[in-house]
Amino acid sequence: MKFLLSVLACCAGLIAPFLQAGTDVDEKTAVASNQTATEAVPLDLFEFQTAYVFESDLNHGGSHGKQDEIQSEFEYGHRIQLHDKIYLHLGISYERYDFGSTHAPVPDHLQAFAGVVGIDIMHGKDVGAFIEFRPGFYTEDNFGISSFDVPIAAGMIFVVIGHAGPNTKIIPGHGPTVDRNAVIAHRDLVLTVRDRVARLVDQGQTEDQAVAAKVTADLDSKVQEVGMTAERFVRQVYQELKANR
Repeated sequence: MKFLLSVLACCAGLIAPFLQAGTDVDEKTAVASNQTATEAVPLDLFEFQTAYVFESDLNHGGSHGKQDEIQSEFEYGHRIQLHDKIYLHLGISYERYDFGSTHAPVPDHLQAFAGVVGIDIMHGKDVGAFIEFRPGFYTEDNFGISSFDVPIAAGMIFVVIGHAGPNTKIIPGHGPTVDRNAVIAHRDLVLTVRDRVARLVDQGQTEDQAVAAKVTADLDSKVQEVGMTAERFVRQVYQELKANR
């Protein structure tokens, strides 16, 4: 309990400089909006996805057999407006990875059950920046103090673009150091895919139909992120858009 209070205190310290005295609670509506209804900030967030990775050989000093993977993820979150574009993000998440059995000394499955406590700075429907704490249990089967951890994630996209100069070096969560132009290109690519998938959602297309439409065909060569396929990305975008419709 003391730890969670400390986390909340850290979050409060991050947003305190942005708060102004005399904020009227009545200004916080059930669906917050930035200027127009089309830019409404999503308050309830729901995500469920599952994926399958085909068998591959585990080879380290010799073959240990083949192993496949089934991944399942569930997350629910809710945003509470604190001031203007600043939102408290609270939620809960569960992830599980099931692996095929081999004689290699690796687990049959891994799972994570965690809470979500964070701050989002919103630009309409888009998250411009965020910091997020996920206190929870990350383990195979042992839900105890030894498996408790608090991963911290933070990111900025539109805020980075606004503050970065032509010579600014940006260190992403993974991958090589990039510059402002690379961040702009990545943002434009993500928004392009989002807009294309959104049109299919508005047309009543199913998730499988959105994948079959190959909306990323002309963009695939620009994506070099390890582990991310066009199909998986399109499915993630489709599920997020569908959940917020």
